[in-house]
Amino acid sequence: MNKKYFYSNVLKNIKIKSAVALVFAFSSIFSCKIIAQSNNAYEKKPWLISFGVNSIFEDRDQFVRYVNNETILWNISPITFGVEKRVNYFIGLSGIIGSNQYPENQRINGSSIEKVKDIIFIDLNTKFNLVPLLEYKTFFDPYFVAGVGYLNRSVNNEIAINLGFGFNYWLNKNYAFNVGGSYKFNRGIELEVKEGDFLQLNLMLIQVIN
Repeated sequence: MNKKYFYSNVLKNIKIKSAVALVFAFSSIFSCKIIAQSNNAYEKKPWLISFGVNSIFEDRDQFVRYVNNETILWNISPITFGVEKRVNYFIGLSGIIGSNQYPENQRINGSSIEKVKDIIFIDLNTKFNLVPLLEYKTFFDPYFVAGVGYLNRSVNNEIAINLGFGFNYWLNKNYAFNVGGSYKFNRGIELEVKEGDFLQLNLMLIQVIN
């Protein structure tokens, strides 16, 4: 057999198989996106439940110190639960409850705390969904959020005004990943003492309940 002809056939078969594999891969991705685009969060008015982790950033210099390679104590907590009711295509009403903790020796605004500091929070928010404004369905689901909250940071009970932004990334019609952040403007209830406003980030897994 002619070696040149043999190697030519081998290369031809490899190219054909590679092309088929690429077509299959792109078809699979396209199919997944079509499924995600037809998620129930817009076709119906369901309940959405979620659970995940949260992190609180009260020290504005934390990221600067991280870039400067200083030791940072990240207060990431796995205790975060949420529920949301989609009212219509544009608006959802949501509630989040969770807790966190400042570890001992964590620096806040230039000074280190002397003992562990517990945080408990409850938020009631209105979510304004942006996807309907785009006039097409998509697996990427951004929103703005505004609302009120209650929190206790071991010393004082506080109320908060929440303003934030986030997005859901739909894996299919019933499940999504959520990344959300809200800045909390806080005011003490019993005492006219403000412990400080802070940024809260949540990373959640969402399930649609019809």
